[in-house]
Amino acid sequence: MDVKIVLRHQNSSKANQVEEFPATSNAEFLIGRDADCNVRYDETRDDLVSHKHARIVVEKVDPCEIALNDLGSSNGTFVNKHRIYTPTRLTPGDIIQFGAGGPEIQFDLNPRPILSKATRLAETPVSMPTREAISPVAAATPPYQPVPPPPPAQFIPPPPPMAAAPVAYGSTTVGKATVERMISQTKKEGRTQMVVVSLVLLAVIGGVTAYFLTRPKQGTVYVNPNPVNNKLSSAQIASANTPSVVYIELSWNLLDAKTSRPLSQVYLANSQPDPKNKKKTVPIVQGGANLLPLFLQLNGKVEPVLSTDDGGGDYVPIGETGSGSGLIVSSDGFILTNRHVGEGWNTSYEGWTVHNDQAGILLVPSGNQLQLRGIAASSFPTWVPAQAKLVIEGKLSLDNLHVIQDSIGFPNQVQGHNNVLNVTLAGNRIRIPAQVARSSDAVDVSMLKIELPTALRKVDLNDNYDTIQPGARVVVMGYPGVAPQIVQVVGSKDVFAQGTVEDTIPSPTVSDGNVGRVIRNGANNSPDNAIYSTFGDYYQLAVNTTGAGNSGGPVFDENGKVIGIFTAMKSQGNTTITFAVPIRYGMELMGVTQTK
Repeated sequence: MDVKIVLRHQNSSKANQVEEFPATSNAEFLIGRDADCNVRYDETRDDLVSHKHARIVVEKVDPCEIALNDLGSSNGTFVNKHRIYTPTRLTPGDIIQFGAGGPEIQFDLNPRPILSKATRLAETPVSMPTREAISPVAAATPPYQPVPPPPPAQFIPPPPPMAAAPVAYGSTTVGKATVERMISQTKKEGRTQMVVVSLVLLAVIGGVTAYFLTRPKQGTVYVNPNPVNNKLSSAQIASANTPSVVYIELSWNLLDAKTSRPLSQVYLANSQPDPKNKKKTVPIVQGGANLLPLFLQLNGKVEPVLSTDDGGGDYVPIGETGSGSGLIVSSDGFILTNRHVGEGWNTSYEGWTVHNDQAGILLVPSGNQLQLRGIAASSFPTWVPAQAKLVIEGKLSLDNLHVIQDSIGFPNQVQGHNNVLNVTLAGNRIRIPAQVARSSDAVDVSMLKIELPTALRKVDLNDNYDTIQPGARVVVMGYPGVAPQIVQVVGSKDVFAQGTVEDTIPSPTVSDGNVGRVIRNGANNSPDNAIYSTFGDYYQLAVNTTGAGNSGGPVFDENGKVIGIFTAMKSQGNTTITFAVPIRYGMELMGVTQTK
């Protein structure tokens, strides 16, 4: 009878489905999300599965021997909860899983072979751990070799009833009394050996029981070079946490809430009538660009002038496009990042630098008139778009200029809006739409939310705000924009949308360093002595191999737990220092703790 491979889907989009394939010689069956896979998973719902995740190969038909290969998948392939790295022989009843927490398949053969399940060995025992179970006693006390119990005692059954005459044993003649003493002594020795064997067996059983009661729960296993304080290498921290560090793409703009129209900064022509010759014009800023950003001096401050009009394309929209990083803090899709990643309109505006504006035009009230003055870029304000004060509704005219009044408890007339906020898991190209769940109004932290049908791997958090010391080792992970991008080109499988799609495949960088300084802004300052932080409440880091794009990424301690969120960098000459927000503020957004 021909043998068939039977795959019973336990969960995922294919739950309760059964697929069968003939087990012919050298047959191969591809598993993944690609259209040419024999076992194909849903492109969106099963995104823990790689496009070409694993392959089942029929190595031998009679007797049937079948192996499973992982094809370098992003999330790994597991057999009976053990991740495989080399071709692994399958046995009927094995459970195959694609990614931790991903879809599961029960492997079977029809008809099942008569032979009992063979002992499974690793293909490369030198480099990979054996798949056979280790003896519990040996595992509990590795420096010592357990003493095997002695063989069972050899009991001599009593002979049939003796005659009164002597019995011959070899060449020696013994009497009845002697034989009875020998039998009695043999029984006594047998009882002694039974007691010894029983005691040894009880000791072994007790050791095994103690091992199973006290052994640690199964989980991620690290090769720990320092078991006393559980310090981990950077490679171990990265390996354990890469699935939890996400890549974020963003694009936002500023809106006028009254009209729902996008807001742009007004740019004026760099010219004015020549005082000496009204028929001629002279530049307001000598050597300046033809169009310059417009500002108004209001209550002693320099404020950008915004408009709901685009000035025929001359005005510059207030917004930003970029990327950042984040860390998964719950299995159901909550992610911590910086507020300037999640809500860019609530942080300092960088548009003038991006637009390469070297100067601007300032309107200065003078009696009932306004004077035009040129200002250098160094005089541009530190401006937060959400706090805009001046909006022109429609065409450029000072009669249309509206000064926004703040009202406590009511939304501002100026509102930010994320046009794009996508999250991508490491090693994946599928973009997952995200929403801002909450943002701090005091520190640079936001919490995002994505929706997926499967559980996500989260990081461990460690609020060491009160104990952290300068010099403590840290590891930073994230996606700095300066790092080369890995791009995947995929041909469309949709006849109605043919062509190719190019997407980056995010791979986080790992940067080592230490805490250079602990900057406090709050309880540890001394208002009575006029001591305060001019920068904020941060950990200053001696980590300078990362930068823009890494914002929102996790900062780990040497035990692999997150103690901060990477947020900013500052350069002066050839010196660069970086900063992280203490994880306490992220936990506050999660409702875990309150800021002191």
